[in-house]
Amino acid sequence: MKDLSGSRALVVGGTKGIGRATALALAARGAAVTVVGRDPVAGAATASALRAAAGTGEFLAADLSLLSEVRCLAGAVRERTDRLDVVVHSADALMTRRVETAEGLETGFAVNFLSRFLLNQLLADLLRAAAPARIVHVAAAGAKGRFDATRVPPGPGTSAFRAHLLGQHANDVYAVEFAARHAGQGISVSVLNPGFVDTGIRRTDPRLRPLMRLMERALRSRMRTPEQTAAVVVRLATDPDLDGVTGALFGPDGTRLPVPPTTAAPAARAELWARSERVVGAVPAPTVATREDHRI
Repeated sequence: MKDLSGSRALVVGGTKGIGRATALALAARGAAVTVVGRDPVAGAATASALRAAAGTGEFLAADLSLLSEVRCLAGAVRERTDRLDVVVHSADALMTRRVETAEGLETGFAVNFLSRFLLNQLLADLLRAAAPARIVHVAAAGAKGRFDATRVPPGPGTSAFRAHLLGQHANDVYAVEFAARHAGQGISVSVLNPGFVDTGIRRTDPRLRPLMRLMERALRSRMRTPEQTAAVVVRLATDPDLDGVTGALFGPDGTRLPVPPTTAAPAARAELWARSERVVGAVPAPTVATREDHRI
């Protein structure tokens, strides 16, 4: 196990499930970990567990479906540190029906992709300051099929299901383009497909229970615990054998996946980046960089 003493990690979606398990695993190796989530009760409990494990740990509250709050979050992180060694994105929003945010974006796509794109942009200099640094996106790595960047962001006629698939595929395309744009800057990015993980979501959202029960029956033999998946996330974030590996996709057990031609297509990558920049740029910056109620 690599000693992470002196390193700083940010785990977005770090108060429950895979994110919480990842935060605790990083703290156990000595990292100073900040977790991000919506639930202040879960956040306070996770921060307490981190402090018990490593003597340090902090929670920042943010609604990741709102890009204005992502900007607030970036400001709060910057107030606390001038470097980041690891950023893990594990927040996910699986919606049963389309819901638009106050900023006019489909909620799932905003959480699953746009928040990640914007936060990485806003914190890139902190990652460069810690080079070599790593970003890990937990998403459906290895998505098949043609990626249509012209659907970014998903329009009013796009269902929550299709918007979720678009966001998952966008994470793959983004990783390849990020690697190309940040070559030589000491920031590596990877995308992990966690597979079917028992995160407890089927017990907390009544609308998802029927679907999750069906998936559990079909995939019971391959179901993983959050801790098992967190071990893979930590390896991708810290393993010296992966130094210099960037723009890579990984399966649930950490096996490297081939990058589909449609994911690697330069035109689609450039289109996704340009459209994403326009979307996040259209949301004005908040009047203050941070909010006191975002700190616990």
